[in-house]
Amino acid sequence: IITHHHASSWVPVEKTISFTVRKSTVTQNAMCACNFNMEFNFVYSGAGIANNSRVFLDALTRHDANFPWPSPKKYYLVDSDFSYTAGFLLPYRGERYHLKYYRGRGQNPVGHKEMFNYRHSSLHNVLERCFGVLTARFKILKLISRYMPMKQRILVVVCCFIHNFVRRRSQ
Repeated sequence: IITHHHASSWVPVEKTISFTVRKSTVTQNAMCACNFNMEFNFVYSGAGIANNSRVFLDALTRHDANFPWPSPKKYYLVDSDFSYTAGFLLPYRGERYHLKYYRGRGQNPVGHKEMFNYRHSSLHNVLERCFGVLTARFKILKLISRYMPMKQRILVVVCCFIHNFVRRRSQ
């Protein structure tokens, strides 16, 4: 499962535009891959890039990012922010997606596209929970102090690494 996560960030005033997202907050965009054990398999912190698709392309094309491409007949589940690329499974556009739309009497998936989106959303929820645990465990990700952007980028990766260590040791 792959998605983007925006962590709190601090940057010098002259760089705020490239770190600002649509809610007018300064964040650092990280693209992360997670397995179903809620462990991070890949973390790419796109320092200075607020746009999700640009971080995605940067992570895939930079040789030093070492993106773990899926093996044949394997796929990454990705959200609709991603572009259609071999090995990445997007939900159907224009169909109900989020689990909240399937709650309640008479709200079951109708047709194969809605069923796919329902299951996709259920699996994608693992990654959302993983980020919830990560940000609850490492409060620094919610309010990063005045570290330089490169150090902030490393902080996100280190927090994910320690998260994996704790998960493996606590099981």
